[in-house]
Amino acid sequence: KWQAQFYFDGQSRYIGVFDGSHQAALAYECVHRLLAGYRELSRLKKPFAEKVLSKEETRKLFDNARLASVRAVTNPSLPASFE
Repeated sequence: KWQAQFYFDGQSRYIGVFDGSHQAALAYECVHRLLAGYRELSRLKKPFAEKVLSKEETRKLFDNARLASVRAVTNPSLPASFE
């Protein structure tokens, strides 16, 4: 079994446990790409950044990315090009 974690908003966050290293790496990459826009926006200094997310909004943002990546990695009906 392989576990994937992602460092986001100052914390190490759990993505999931997978049967193989390839699945864990793919889940990590999915989360990374889904959150790339937010991470880039958060690097900007005010007044360019429109607003800072609350802790609850940040948690929801990460949880949605995590769930999407786990579904993508564990769904056997995905096209071979995605795998």
